[in-house]
Parts: sequence; structure tokens; C-alpha cells
Amino acid sequence: LFTFQKDTLDNQAENVRDYFSSHQFGGSIDYELHKTSPLGDSFVAVVFGYMDDNAGCRDIAMVLNGKYGKSGEFNYYFRPVK
Repeated sequence: LFTFQKDTLDNQAENVRDYFSSHQFGGSIDYELHKTSPLGDSFVAVVFGYMDDNAGCRDIAMVLNGKYGKSGEFNYYFRPVK
């Protein structure tokens, strides 16, 4: 039985960030994609493998904000993997 528990998902997200913070892929800095909502901020993904990870993550955030940000409930943003 597999259950989704908030702290389990938070731990998994932290493990992903820890891995990417010490294992950069390619020649540009890897980026984290996050989402804000009425329930708080959520880690969504790590963006890597683009020629320019910053531009790739920015483009993904723009598309998601265009589709889901219209209601004002969600905002997608990005930052370098720490």
C-alpha cells in the first residue's frame, strides 16, 4: 500500500533538490519550478537538459501561468537549484 502524505512528498522533493544541487547536468545551471497557490508554495519540477535551463524553465512557467494563472489562484515561478 502506497500512501501520499505531505511530509513524504516534501521529503521526496527535498531529496530531488539535494541531488541536483550537487549533480549539475549540462553547461547551464539547473532550475527548480515552483507553484504558489492559496494553500502555499509547492515544488513542481527540476528543469535540466536544455541549452539554457533558465530560458527553458522561464518558458514553461510562462505557459503554465498563461493557462492556469488567469484566475489569480496559481503563479508559477523558477529559481536556480540551491
